[in-house]
Order: sequence, then C-alpha cells, then structure tokens
Amino acid sequence: MAPGGTWTKSTIISKIAMKGTNLTAPLKGDDGKYHESSVNFRPGDLYSNNNGKFELASQAEPQGSYQLFAKKIKVEKDILSCYLLND
Repeated sequence: MAPGGTWTKSTIISKIAMKGTNLTAPLKGDDGKYHESSVNFRPGDLYSNNNGKFELASQAEPQGSYQLFAKKIKVEKDILSCYLLND
C-alpha cells in the first residue's frame, strides 16, 4: 500500500509504481509538468509534493516493545524521542 498524504492530488494514479517500500510516481511541478520522483517509505509515513518531488510530511513511529513503556512518542527527522516509564 502506498503512503498517504497530499502528493496523491498531484500525480497520475495509473503511472504509480511500487516495489516493496519504494514508490515511484510522476509528481506535478511548479512548471506544470510531471517529474518522476521516487521515495523509500515506512508504513504510516505521509508525503506531500514539493515542486515535483516527494517531501516527508509526517513520519510514522517505528514499531517495538518500547511503546509499552513510553509516552509522548515523537519522530522528527529520523530521531525518535519519548519519555520512558520507570518502575
């Protein structure tokens, strides 16, 4: 399944190609032309279109048992931060 986000409003759906976690799609640029753009994504990531290129809008939390003991989980620019509960 392709990642969500506003990029889907500026592409040609029939030309989207996916292989594993790699997505390739034509995205409309500011010049009005479509530009082929590719991105490796994680399930839950959201993307936008920035002048014909994929731009990460929101990053999914990585899965793991830490979530059982964490609160205020946040991911920004590939950095995970959270508060871990202490017994």
